[in-house]
Amino acid sequence: MLKAKGLGGAPAASAPAANAAAPAAAVSPSRGITNLFNGMGDAKPSFAANYLREGHYVARIDRLKADQNRKKRTFLAIEMTVLFVLNNGEGRGHRAGESCTHMLMADQDSFLGNVKAFVSNVLGCTPEEVTEEACVDLCADDQPMRGTLIEVIGVPIVTRQGKPFTRVNYKREVPASELIEVIDTKVKAIQFPGQLLENMVEIEKKAATPEEGAAA
Repeated sequence: MLKAKGLGGAPAASAPAANAAAPAAAVSPSRGITNLFNGMGDAKPSFAANYLREGHYVARIDRLKADQNRKKRTFLAIEMTVLFVLNNGEGRGHRAGESCTHMLMADQDSFLGNVKAFVSNVLGCTPEEVTEEACVDLCADDQPMRGTLIEVIGVPIVTRQGKPFTRVNYKREVPASELIEVIDTKVKAIQFPGQLLENMVEIEKKAATPEEGAAA
């Protein structure tokens, strides 16, 4: 079981009045900005990613996104929301309710192994079951892993090049029945409106109860 740690419009037809303010001058294309927005149709919106940092958390998977960045490097982004903090690296980590992303770059030698570990540990399957087709399906529009509760740890290390790096370990899927015992009430109200978390617990209970007549 999880243990809490330190949780306590058109122009007018009539002429304007004499004292009315003059309308603002329209921006003219002749001012040298005609080429400023070339390529806007193909541009992707940018955002400041909040990457997963040091700490030990229970989080909810929000999206798996496979894409390319502006430098044409392919990546898998595991986007999540922290729901409960067991350890936040003495203040260096995340707070409950904070969104963050674990970015996996496909050009790294460890990419496939890291993806396999993530999927097998969270879904409880064998590494052999984590196939290329399965991973493509997990990144599809229907997002089958969205909403999955996970236990994840970020460990700070220094690479061979002397650069700081956070190694991410996915431990397991966390039952809703465990989370409901420790989650802060304010975080729960925001992240699980109404009785959503309670409903998840009930679904777990029904899944764990054998159907009548199943056992002879």
